[in-house]
Amino acid sequence: ACRLGNLYNKEAVISALLNRKMPKDLSHIRALKDVKQCLITWKEDEKEDGRKRMVCPLSREDLDNGSARAVVIWPSGAVIAAKSLKEMKMKECPVTSKPYDAEKDVIPLAPDGE
Repeated sequence: ACRLGNLYNKEAVISALLNRKMPKDLSHIRALKDVKQCLITWKEDEKEDGRKRMVCPLSREDLDNGSARAVVIWPSGAVIAAKSLKEMKMKECPVTSKPYDAEKDVIPLAPDGE
């Protein structure tokens, strides 16, 4: 993920950086420090055989269907439901226990608009 809240394929980003062929709309990514590898919790979907769904590690709420907004805690890379994080009011990541600043380190994933 980047600080804008977009998710990327790690291999594609590394390849583009190494080959210096980053698309114009991704020009804000200049080095690996501009992206964060996310810690995502997966759960098998009961309705579809074998398919995995992204869920919140705290509430086990489905983050793939669009009903819950997901955020990434930048220092740890943990992907959590925004509602769960707001209710907990912690100063450290509930998944990794790394400290973070709630004002600048909580990045909404897949933001709307520009």
